[in-house]
Amino acid sequence: MLPWIMVQPFGVSYWAFPFGLTSMAFDAMKFAERGMDGLAPPLAYATFAVANISIAVVAIGTAWLFTRGRILPAPLSTITT
Repeated sequence: MLPWIMVQPFGVSYWAFPFGLTSMAFDAMKFAERGMDGLAPPLAYATFAVANISIAVVAIGTAWLFTRGRILPAPLSTITT
């Protein structure tokens, strides 16, 4: 899905992706905390970094939309009376 997502215009709906990444990072950190050896500690660091970077990118993108007045889409039509 990533190629399709990357061609879509940025929107507030992109906040759905960091939530999933954050839950993966949390699980990896719990595995490492509970003493799981091997791949768990490096995976916890990697997923934690990816989750934080994605949150930062989406937060910056949302702030950019806010400053340009584009958080909400324009009305489909204007009704004049």
